Amino acid sequence: GAARLRIVDLTAGDQPLVSARTGAVLVFNGEIYNYRELRSVLSARGHRFDTATDSEVVLRAYEEYGWRCVEHLRGMYAFAIVDGERAILARDPLGIKPLHYCLLDGGRRLVFASEIKALLRCPAVPARLNEAALGDLHVFEYVADARATLFEGISSLEPGCCLEVAVSADRLDIRAHRIALPPPAASPENVEAAEQELETLLDAALRSHRMGDVPLCLTLSGGLDSTFLALVLSQQAGPGAVSYVAGDDAQHVDFEQARRMAGLLGFEHRAVLFSFEQYLAAIPATILAGESFTDGVPQYLLFQAIGRDFRVALNGEGADEVFGGYPEHWWADRYVERISQAPRSLPLTEHGAEARDVLASKRDLHTDAWMYEHLLGAQLVDRHLHPLDKLSMASSVEVRVPFLADAVAAYVRTLPSRWRVNREIGSSKYILRRVYLRRWKSTAEPGLVEAVLREKRGFPDARRASDGRFHHVCDRVLPERYFTEHPHRRFLLHNVQAIWLDLFQLIFCEHRGLLPAGLDVVEFVAARAGKR
Repeated sequence: GAARLRIVDLTAGDQPLVSARTGAVLVFNGEIYNYRELRSVLSARGHRFDTATDSEVVLRAYEEYGWRCVEHLRGMYAFAIVDGERAILARDPLGIKPLHYCLLDGGRRLVFASEIKALLRCPAVPARLNEAALGDLHVFEYVADARATLFEGISSLEPGCCLEVAVSADRLDIRAHRIALPPPAASPENVEAAEQELETLLDAALRSHRMGDVPLCLTLSGGLDSTFLALVLSQQAGPGAVSYVAGDDAQHVDFEQARRMAGLLGFEHRAVLFSFEQYLAAIPATILAGESFTDGVPQYLLFQAIGRDFRVALNGEGADEVFGGYPEHWWADRYVERISQAPRSLPLTEHGAEARDVLASKRDLHTDAWMYEHLLGAQLVDRHLHPLDKLSMASSVEVRVPFLADAVAAYVRTLPSRWRVNREIGSSKYILRRVYLRRWKSTAEPGLVEAVLREKRGFPDARRASDGRFHHVCDRVLPERYFTEHPHRRFLLHNVQAIWLDLFQLIFCEHRGLLPAGLDVVEFVAARAGKR
């Protein structure tokens, strides 16, 4: 089955969508930003449409092109089409939308879903921790193999992959096809030409990401990425948009900075302030929604608030990976050295072990180039895109990420690295800052320059006070043996991480993706300490 979040064509398009002509059945999650152009092409080829949805365009494109329909799609998507004894599963090139699957009965059956907890409703799907994925998290801080999940036997479809599945006599025949980003525009002659082309691409990306039949909002921290989107949105649509920020401290720098930027752009700004008690109460629901044991409480509470009034939110995710905004882009050698020294005794996923071995050998390794592709791959998906999608969709909010538009990512990927990280003047995201200043010149508002100069911050900082208090509670209540004798001690760094992992196991391994009734985090910590 499928639950549709109605954004394009609010009156039709219920899923599964069945073709009256071929009987093919589609379930689809995401947005196809070029669906109008593709619909016109398909209409000219004789296809007839019953709805105005982008999902029906995907189904008709499949009827026209077969699995190669994915080569015509521009957007974020995960979908499956079952066509008689055949099926295809596809995921967008950067992995913005998740798609998980499990092979059962020795490869004779396949089950799939956007969420792992949906797969766990099937009794045959195992609910066991994948220790290799835990090893990746300990070494890399994310699962370094885009095919792996935290569960043994449950896989993720890789970004940019299309699986063709055919039923044979006693098993499933599965073929994988790659979905590449579109070829970029011609290489620019100089940074000024690149700046101009990138401005055009980003402007088009934001226009396409505004499509839909419902209003949208923006998450705004006041930093470069989100303020750039806010600035372009105000120039395209005028003032009056609604922006959101979340945190646990009214004096937090994000609150004031976001308020200032929103005021300068004429936005209605809403700050989501949560208490320590609200933080603790949200931990189980955050684990359930995010299907992870990393702390995403600020995002979960932010999207809860957004979901009361909006179904679509623009977000600046992906800008650091595309434009080179992380410390690792500056100090790739240090990162390489740390990873290469990871203990050989730790289990890692296949791609995680390959990455460690490549870094340890240091043969023919251009560390800056390796780091750029590395961060734009599994790191982006597991550490950012999966949590962002799952935590927002739990509140029926679709998050759109214009910096990861196909044309933008493909173009910036080909630029010289010095245009992303300019070491001469000490500027990360150098080309993006140039484009921002280019747009800013038309505003005559000096206050908006602050976003270019501001130090990088992120969502983890937005729960700093609550996280610190929770560490204090756990360290005070839990005996030393809780951590030193923990069965997964070698994968863990401290008591709080151990508690999050134990909660994760309770919800997913013991209760198969259902919240136990009356689960209270403080009582759970006390129980782990042997107290009630």
